[in-house]
Amino acid sequence: VKFLPSLLWRTLIWSLVTVMVILAITVTVLRVSLPRLDKYQTDIETWVSQSTGIEFRSEKVSGYWKNTHPFIALENLQAILPDEDKTQILIREAEIELDVFASLRNLTPVVSTLRVDGLSLDVQHIKWLKEGNQAIGKPEASSPSSESVLTDIEYLLLRQLNDFSTANSNGTYQQFNG
Repeated sequence: VKFLPSLLWRTLIWSLVTVMVILAITVTVLRVSLPRLDKYQTDIETWVSQSTGIEFRSEKVSGYWKNTHPFIALENLQAILPDEDKTQILIREAEIELDVFASLRNLTPVVSTLRVDGLSLDVQHIKWLKEGNQAIGKPEASSPSSESVLTDIEYLLLRQLNDFSTANSNGTYQQFNG
């Protein structure tokens, strides 16, 4: 019974040391591997596409360490949308800040913040009004791809991300005449 507090104390100390060593190794691996992210461009594009629900292609991928967080920078992103959908999504630069602790906890990359520079969103070709109906709402039922793209954009920007910002961006939409 006298040894129980000592055993618990040693177990706690060893657990803490183990966690700190794992964290130090993870940070070191990230610091070394982030500048070489261009080799994993297709994997990163797949991860971004799966995370957003929209297929994206990027011209350049880079990574760096800033303050206490790793960042992934994607340049000249373009959404690959269905052929019949004329919606365009172009992004000059997206900077993704990863949450190291949450990523380790979930064993998958977790986005902490997203900064978008030069977003160009063109949704003017979506038919918002059904013919003969003046109700404004969801896109026309005959265009499921447009509706799914808008749902994915809404989910990404308004629900999935807690912290994001845009700069030097523009949006083009259809004007309603009534």
